[in-house]
Amino acid sequence: MHKNLRIVVEGCCHGELDQIYASIALIEQESGQNVDLLICCGDFQAVRNKEDLKSMNVPSKYLTMASFHRYYSGEKVAPVLTIFIGGNHEASNHLQELYYGGWVAPNIYYLGCSGVVSVGGVRIAGISGIYNGRDYHRGHFEAPPYSPSTLRSIYHVREYEVFKLAQLASGSGARGDSAHVDVMLSHDWPRGIYHHGDMGQLLRTKPYFRKECETNTLGSQAAELLLNLLQPSYWFAGHLHCKFAAVVRHSSSTSQMSTPANVTKFLALDKCLPNRDFLQLVEIPRPPDCWEQPVRLEYDLEWLAILRSTHSLLSRAEREVVLPRESRRVAPDDLEWVRARLAAACKRRGDDPSQALEIQPDAFVKTAPVHEPSSTDGLHGDGCLRGSPQTDALLKLLELGHRVTVPYTPCPPQAGAHGSQRSPSRRLENVQPGQRSSGEEEQRGTSLFFLDRGEDRGSSLPDPDSIDLDEVESAECEDAVAQEYDRQEIVKPESEGECGKDVIVFKGDHSPAHAAPGSQPSPRLHPSRPKLILPPPSL
Repeated sequence: MHKNLRIVVEGCCHGELDQIYASIALIEQESGQNVDLLICCGDFQAVRNKEDLKSMNVPSKYLTMASFHRYYSGEKVAPVLTIFIGGNHEASNHLQELYYGGWVAPNIYYLGCSGVVSVGGVRIAGISGIYNGRDYHRGHFEAPPYSPSTLRSIYHVREYEVFKLAQLASGSGARGDSAHVDVMLSHDWPRGIYHHGDMGQLLRTKPYFRKECETNTLGSQAAELLLNLLQPSYWFAGHLHCKFAAVVRHSSSTSQMSTPANVTKFLALDKCLPNRDFLQLVEIPRPPDCWEQPVRLEYDLEWLAILRSTHSLLSRAEREVVLPRESRRVAPDDLEWVRARLAAACKRRGDDPSQALEIQPDAFVKTAPVHEPSSTDGLHGDGCLRGSPQTDALLKLLELGHRVTVPYTPCPPQAGAHGSQRSPSRRLENVQPGQRSSGEEEQRGTSLFFLDRGEDRGSSLPDPDSIDLDEVESAECEDAVAQEYDRQEIVKPESEGECGKDVIVFKGDHSPAHAAPGSQPSPRLHPSRPKLILPPPSL
């Protein structure tokens, strides 16, 4: 009987999968129990080959292959089911192929530009990217090869993604019986979250946050909206490269749904570096009817219905896209239609009907060459958007067409990449500001009710810790940001405290690619004493 889902949450990955999985192995050794799931809160850097590096917005000194390509090629296999969202330092061309989500490697799943899944009955939602008011109301107009501008705007959160997730506030839940979201993921923090935790400690750690905290401008307005609407039990984030915990007690007037869960426990974690708080072990109760079932990654029935009902609003126009003022409640007939489609697909595969919602673990397909250190890895390719058979399969399931993605068409293997196949790349239609893309439906109505258009034009804090280059306009500024990234403080081990059974945090000491100059970290891992840093549910 498996009553709780054991989740390890990680802040910013920055490609350090080997170190993260080694830390998880240590957690399992120390606790004597297996971990069910790893969640990474952005900056995952799913770089398959050198071509992908051209689509990642970081200073040139950090354009390294890291370790993901070994999991993509099959040289290594993730030892635990891994789910991640995108941040602001990603191989954007790779993630754009999987706009709706999908496997980026065996046992490693991308949640999509926004997405909802279920793992062992625990409902997990997420939104990729960071908030920037300049691009919030636009369509998904970017496509490789990216310009210096679109290399940054590609990871900015869009109102359309928030609109889809907001439908969960009035829906019928993952299995048709509850509308509650157990876990919400974002890369940047919800605006104002610092008012619900120890802001004094935060400012002692990051003193240059003071002005933004005092003016309530630190963080994402879009995430703040979703926090108040969805009121998830847990919210995990990264981006600002520090550990911060908070408890948000919601009032009933801030939510459109009725749920007994009116407390959100927020936790932001650091990046994977020596002596930093970058991992957290959390045990989340599973629904009683799932205790006897294996832990599987499954589609969320309501989310699939939302994708279908909002698909006509998905736009690749560069201009502002006007969305409906009111939410579109998912009807029971919509859920039944999706359930029937999933059951039919399950029957065609010959699987047990109880596995109809399962996201097939063997659906992963290499769509780009694997990394060969001695080769150019396709650096002379056309750099255009490629398709994915996983995206094709989902759209076929829901009887939808491509709008911001392109179909996948396999072609003969090309030399120099283990014989892996490449999909012909395609260019998306060039949509000029003020024009509609072909097939885009007329969209009527006024501004979406979420954010005041007169107040959302700023971006979240341009944090030098995160190498956010949105505000960088010269090579000198970029170099200064890179130097700030190198000057990360080393957090000393905390004093021993009482051990709580709700959540446990471990620290790792390892030898990452970007260790601070002059430091000599040991390759061994040294966990700190377990410490309760989130209040138990009773508080």
